[in-house]
Amino acid sequence: MSVPDLHRVARSIRQAFIKFDHVNAIHGVLATLVTTDYGQCEPDIVFVVGEPGTGKTWLIKRFVANYPREDSETVTRVPVLLVNVPPKCALKRLPGAMLQALGSPLWNVGDEEQRSYQLETLLRKCGVRLVILNEANHLVDRGKEKSHYLLGDWIKLMSEKTGIPFVLVGIPRVKVLLGVNEQLADRVREVVTVEPFGVDPRCRNQMTTALGAFDKLLDGVSRIPLSDPANAQRFALATAGRLRRIRRVLEEAARAAGSLPKPKIDLPLLAEVFRTHVFSGAPDQRNPFVPAKFDGRPLTGPGEPYEPRRQTKEEVDA
Repeated sequence: MSVPDLHRVARSIRQAFIKFDHVNAIHGVLATLVTTDYGQCEPDIVFVVGEPGTGKTWLIKRFVANYPREDSETVTRVPVLLVNVPPKCALKRLPGAMLQALGSPLWNVGDEEQRSYQLETLLRKCGVRLVILNEANHLVDRGKEKSHYLLGDWIKLMSEKTGIPFVLVGIPRVKVLLGVNEQLADRVREVVTVEPFGVDPRCRNQMTTALGAFDKLLDGVSRIPLSDPANAQRFALATAGRLRRIRRVLEEAARAAGSLPKPKIDLPLLAEVFRTHVFSGAPDQRNPFVPAKFDGRPLTGPGEPYEPRRQTKEEVDA
């Protein structure tokens, strides 16, 4: 296989959207929200939660693509409104961010009450059937329990006034909102967890499944058996089961193989990719792709890629 072909393979790995079972299940939940006629009933609220890099944003964007915005001279239709919540999002900024996502030129005009009224009006006029707040954990980046309560209450009330279901997507910290606002928590239909890929039989998302899917994109490339149990274990440790990291390792491995006289994705190549793109300068005893020296411990120590993030007081209390 030529070098340009391996670069093409690398791009295909980077761009591939694979409909794993959990992706289809989440898309099914979201589709139900879009098609449900709530009438006089309270609309549902759903949380989609997962660690960084587990593929939440990717699967959400692909779902939204099935409901394209329609602009004409007389009307704008936005069946599903995707909003990227800005960092350290205060109550006044949230309706502004939603107005901006709708395309309002007046998204930054007025106070919170005025923006909320404008938003309520446009959500109806644009025929919005579902609102998705991506990176919703930014709602609890700042402030304390009172401000988090008010944000949760605003979301609940906006959903009730417009009859539109809301989906909040983010890392586990977003569940702080449920701990401080009981009324919001009571409205939540489901908290869907996007789990990392693993090798334990109890894992719903199996690493062998993920590697098997990507392996099909490497057809024609000389490589070790990626989904072999031993290699699946190495990938699980090297990536913490995070889809973004699995994709990155395989993409960079394909690209690096293209520079070799005899292109092949093997353990030495994967070890170098790991040192370069995952854990800079990792010693062999902390590199899962160096089986003769790796000590077998998870990469969760200080300064290592998956060192646990320290919880805030609000998270602990929640």
